[in-house]
Amino acid sequence: MFKVTAVIDRDGLDGTLKMLKWLPKKLGEKVLKKAVGIASRKLSKAVKNGLPVRTGILKKSIGAKIKQYRNTKIIVGVVGAKKGFRTQVGTYKRDSRKSAKYPHKKGDPIYVNPVNYLHLVELGTERSRAFRILENTTNAMKPTIRAEMIKAINTGLKKFADGTL
Repeated sequence: MFKVTAVIDRDGLDGTLKMLKWLPKKLGEKVLKKAVGIASRKLSKAVKNGLPVRTGILKKSIGAKIKQYRNTKIIVGVVGAKKGFRTQVGTYKRDSRKSAKYPHKKGDPIYVNPVNYLHLVELGTERSRAFRILENTTNAMKPTIRAEMIKAINTGLKKFADGTL
């Protein structure tokens, strides 16, 4: 399984996260989930802008997903290729050999699925260089992500104080 992890330092977030403890449990989770969602979407847009474009399918498939673990109350933002973007990019020009592991005939469609090759673009292969777009963008955006999360949490706290949350 391919995984690039980046943990945002809690330096500026500690004081803000302590404020969430004053909220009721469910509302605190709701505010934090919204903050993680905003930060993840902002990161996915930055990743999209930095991706190399060959067919554009990988760029279209990049998105953000929020996962909340109920038992540990951990909320995670995942940025990567989404499912459902398998696309035909051409057809085979000739038949495969008889000994081929996955035989095909002339005229059969050729499909690409970004979920299956994002790790090759990110980490590279023997023949192609690594772009490291997820890792580099995440490292470059850490201060922005931290600021966005603080802003979203403060907005949630204000809404709770006003009674609109």
